[in-house]
Amino acid sequence: GECEHFYRSVVMRGRMRVLSEPAEVRAAMRVLIGHLDAPDADKIWERTHLDTDKRLETFRALVFEIESTSAKQGK
Repeated sequence: GECEHFYRSVVMRGRMRVLSEPAEVRAAMRVLIGHLDAPDADKIWERTHLDTDKRLETFRALVFEIESTSAKQGK
């Protein structure tokens, strides 16, 4: 029969891409920091010196380019 448990499921298919341009990495890091610590995002950005190319070279940023998604829910 039918599943008796409540569930939600999301499947996403796509490709990962490594960002190579410093401006792209900088923008990605700003978005990430903004999502993780929105109230203090600017202070964290200044404190970590992520505005310099040399500092950004220590990071790798990936973009997940979504090609398709599906979702389902039960009970």
